[in-house]
Amino acid sequence: MSIKINGKSLLLAVLLLGSIVFISGCSRGSGDTVLAEVNDTEITADKAAFQQLIGLLHLELVRTEGRAEMDEETLEYMSEFWDEQEVQVRNMNHTLTNVIRTIAMAKLAEEKGYVMGEEAVEEQAALFYGQYESEPAALALIEDYGTELFQEQLYDYTEEWLLARIVYADVLEEVQSERPGMEGEELEHIASQQYEELLVSQMETLDVKIFPGQ
Repeated sequence: MSIKINGKSLLLAVLLLGSIVFISGCSRGSGDTVLAEVNDTEITADKAAFQQLIGLLHLELVRTEGRAEMDEETLEYMSEFWDEQEVQVRNMNHTLTNVIRTIAMAKLAEEKGYVMGEEAVEEQAALFYGQYESEPAALALIEDYGTELFQEQLYDYTEEWLLARIVYADVLEEVQSERPGMEGEELEHIASQQYEELLVSQMETLDVKIFPGQ
């Protein structure tokens, strides 16, 4: 049995699947179990667990930066916020939403004729890993997950991430050309809005399936 989701209701529907799809933390379980499909691209339990790990790694980097720069009162407040963020990162609804979003926009980039060269992907993957490696708490998460497996999966994640970023860069460039002189947060806000609208449009062209009870 599968649940097919198309169009504007996709993200909301994914957020309602918490009682159907389960993965605990970053545990891989049956790694090749298919949780969802976007056209011919499968989202396996391993892929979902890796996405969750990436979220936790980024959160550790933010925590480390915050501890170095914030006063005690601000740090106490932000620590509560980061704890809430961690709960969200570990939520499978949140994970599947992020994976589906990235895959959808990576496919749009490919439809536009973009191809990521191996060298570019490896360079960005090395930058990612270098950031994580410099933070002991992040590195410990990678070692617990499995360093070799992490490095293998990092390449595919980075390729999809870069393709999605190309789409955003195109949107940002278009906004800049339409609004000369605009810059900073206002420019990024409008670009982000248009990117989300493009995502909704892209979702209407894709066949998305969620497999419950895996």
